[in-house]
Amino acid sequence: ITVTAQKREQNLLDVPLSIAVVNADALERVRANDLRDAARLAPNVSIQRQGAIDTVFVRGIGGGGRNIGFTTRAGVYVDGVYAGQFASVNQDALDIDRIEFLRGPQGHLFGRNTDSGAISIVTAAPRFDFGGSVQASYGNKDLVELRGTINAPLSDGVAIRIAASHRTRDGFTINVPTGTDLDNINRDSLRGRLRAEI
Repeated sequence: ITVTAQKREQNLLDVPLSIAVVNADALERVRANDLRDAARLAPNVSIQRQGAIDTVFVRGIGGGGRNIGFTTRAGVYVDGVYAGQFASVNQDALDIDRIEFLRGPQGHLFGRNTDSGAISIVTAAPRFDFGGSVQASYGNKDLVELRGTINAPLSDGVAIRIAASHRTRDGFTINVPTGTDLDNINRDSLRGRLRAEI
């Protein structure tokens, strides 16, 4: 398994860190729809919802308060870029190549906000051939899931990959006085990635 936990491609066995890697096949096998689902596959990592805020805990350390001005104790990175505040933590597992869960302080590699660890999400890279995929599913509580990816070469050495998803579901909890569903899902995601080799 090749990872980039130390900012370069290495074999997982050569990385002197406490790390767990979840690849695309594992995400598909357990139907992980978002980062919270994926975190269940990594030991000592959890994403807990506190009110409307998702917080990453690594080895029991996390949080940072419920104020958007406070920073987290475990950072989430997408293709090496810090994901930012709590609202962007539990993102869809859309067109993911692998997720690397690093346990323990990672400030020497990732900088601030990694006191307890870091989650590095690596998205699927564009390829220089045309292709794509579409998935659709339906479930109880009117669950509808649509996912699609398209990969296209634009010119010699330039390719683009676009992935999108739509997910809706009625809630499992009913607010008796109003009759409305709580904990509904209504989520749309879009990701684009451009690759240029000169």
